Amino acid sequence: MDIAATVMPSLLKMNQQRTIVFLDQRGTGSSNPLQCEISTTDSSEVPTEELRACIESLSADTTMYHTDTLVKDTAEVQKALGFEKINIYGVSYGTRLGLAYLRTYPELVRSAVLDGVAPLDIPIGSDYGEGVRNAFTRMLLDCVGDQACRDAFPNLKTDFESLEQKLIEPTAISYLNPKTAELENETIEREDLWGVVQQMLYSPISSSMLPFVINEATQDNWAPLMAWGKMGEGTFESIPIGLYLSIVCAEDIPRIEPNSTFENQMGGNSVSSLNEMCSVWKSATIDTAFFEPVSSAIPILLLSGENDPVTPPKNGEQALQTLSNAKHIIVPGVAHNTL
Repeated sequence: MDIAATVMPSLLKMNQQRTIVFLDQRGTGSSNPLQCEISTTDSSEVPTEELRACIESLSADTTMYHTDTLVKDTAEVQKALGFEKINIYGVSYGTRLGLAYLRTYPELVRSAVLDGVAPLDIPIGSDYGEGVRNAFTRMLLDCVGDQACRDAFPNLKTDFESLEQKLIEPTAISYLNPKTAELENETIEREDLWGVVQQMLYSPISSSMLPFVINEATQDNWAPLMAWGKMGEGTFESIPIGLYLSIVCAEDIPRIEPNSTFENQMGGNSVSSLNEMCSVWKSATIDTAFFEPVSSAIPILLLSGENDPVTPPKNGEQALQTLSNAKHIIVPGVAHNTL
C-alpha cells in the first residue's frame, strides 16, 4: 500500500467508473514484509553476512515467496471480494505477475494493461547491460538534437568516456554532502558511476539531468553525482529486499549465464552482485514450464517506454507474439513505467 497514494492521482478518472483494488502481496506492506536493513553504500561489496542474518530474522519460509504463490494469493483475494472478472493493471514485475495470472486463471480476467513488459521467457536482468547502454545512447542523441543541451555540453560523450576511464581504478573524491552541507571524503569507482546512470535513466526527468551531472563530475564537482548515488541507497525501502531476492533468485538469476561482459557494461554489474546475493539466499526451485511464453486471446494493451533501460520495447514485441488479441504501444520520450 506504500505506493497507492502516489499512483492514485493517475487513476482518478478511471476510479469514477471502476473500483480500484490495491493488494499487498505476501512479503510486502502489512502482509509479513520480508524487510531487513542491508548495507548498500559500497557497490563493490555484497553484504552476504547481512543477508544470512536477514534470513534467520524473518518469520517466513522464503522458498514460498515467488510468482506462482502470488498468483494463487491474488485469485483467493479476488474470489473473497466477489469479483467474477477483473481488469488487470501491472507495471514492471507486475506485468509478469499479470501474465502468469492470465495463464493460470483466464476465466477470472476481463482485460489487462501491462506497462513495462517483463515476459516470463525473458529473465529480468539478462539484458540490463544492453538496455541501460541503449537508453544512455538515446539520452546522448537527445542532447545532440537539442541546441541548448548541445551548446552547454558539446563533448558529452567523450566526457563520459573519460570519466569511465578515470574511475576504472578506485578514486578518492571530496564532495559537499547535499543532505548535511558538510565536506565528505569517499572512494568511488566505475561501478558507482554506472549505478547512478542506471538509476537516473529510469525517469525522463532525471535522465534530462544526466548531462549536467556528468559535466560537473568531469570538473571534479562530485556533489550532483553523489546526491543521486545517496538517493539510490534507499532502493530497498519501498521494495522489501527479502521478497525481491526470493523472486529474482528463484526465477531470473538461475537462467542468466554469468560472463565477463556483465562486469564491463553499465547495468551488468547489478547482475553480478545479484548472482552473489542469491548464492546465500534461500529461494524456490521453479519448474521450467513456468517460463514458457504466455498465450492468450484476452484483450491486452502492452505499454513500453521508448527509453526504458530495464524493460525495453523489444520485451513488449516479444510478448505480443503469443497474445492474439493484444496491441503494443511504445510511448515516445518515456522511460520505465509509462503511467
